[in-house]
Amino acid sequence: MIEMLYFFVLAICFVCVFFNNQSRIVALIGTVATFIIFAGNNSNSDYNLYLFSLMTDDYDRYEKGYQWYYNIYKSIGITDYQTTVIITFCLLGIIIYFTMKKITKNYCMVIFLLIIAELFIETVQIRMMIASVFIFVAVYMYSVNKRKIALLFSVFSCLFQMSGAFFIPFFIAGMVKREKKQVSEKSKYQFIIVFFAVYLILLLCNNLLNINLPLLVISAVAKRFSILKQASFYFGGTSWGSVQFVVLYFVNLLSVCFIKRNTPEDSVFGETVENINIYAALSLPFLFVDMNFYRFFRILNLSNFVFFASAFEFRKRNALTVKNFQMLAVLCASQICWVVSYVLRVPEIYTDIFSNNIWS
Repeated sequence: MIEMLYFFVLAICFVCVFFNNQSRIVALIGTVATFIIFAGNNSNSDYNLYLFSLMTDDYDRYEKGYQWYYNIYKSIGITDYQTTVIITFCLLGIIIYFTMKKITKNYCMVIFLLIIAELFIETVQIRMMIASVFIFVAVYMYSVNKRKIALLFSVFSCLFQMSGAFFIPFFIAGMVKREKKQVSEKSKYQFIIVFFAVYLILLLCNNLLNINLPLLVISAVAKRFSILKQASFYFGGTSWGSVQFVVLYFVNLLSVCFIKRNTPEDSVFGETVENINIYAALSLPFLFVDMNFYRFFRILNLSNFVFFASAFEFRKRNALTVKNFQMLAVLCASQICWVVSYVLRVPEIYTDIFSNNIWS
């Protein structure tokens, strides 16, 4: 039943997106169905870990914000983990809605893009979902010149998932830079090339020459500072498997750049989304150390989706045009890349959510 409901919602949202029909009724149906499918999930690979933490007050492996959040639940007498999941989905949905409606009314597209892949992994890694919502709010606040509030929300995000801390320098830089000073497109591309080159050099040295450059540096420094000796265990380098995550980064970046350049009107939110995706190129060398650092740019997916939806509002509605089709083809191709990546690595994120639901 849950699987049928999922494909039904995916289909009707796709039809709306295909013809650029921004139906409020379909968006409402999609919202309710999405809530049933994902908030109702009651078993996945991380579920028991979160359940154990709630039952035993063991939050040592998690960030402080997550611990404080669940202490609030216990203080008001809520001790059932599934209830906290449902409330969390409600709260995050409300935050997304009230922020998103200031940017776009194209809710169908956001729902469509979210349910293809992103909500599956974020239902499993629920702290990441919370962090991505806070980063989305931070990106919006940054785009409307509320830079201090943007920084505050980026701090909130890292209180739930440390990946959010990666973007704190971006928001700090936004507070201190002069408004009239613009970075050229050429400089942005050079920034990406530099960090991609660093990743490539580290990867090739490790896998072809058997020279782990970060490990050599850390080991040398650890001889003087013993506190860093433990850090050497985390710099073993990655094999060729990390290449797929580099591909995913460029899939995101190219999608954002393509949609932005095919949007007839300038969007401050779109400019911010593009800039923060370019900043995320800093994460590429980290992928050499551990492939889980792909979370540094995965956390931007919600912000990207809202930007994509807003871009389609400038296109002709209730019609299939060549330009709309090209833009949609790019988005679908990018999401197929994410689906293939998940299916090859963690197919259980799909099967667990389809198989385990309190309302099925």
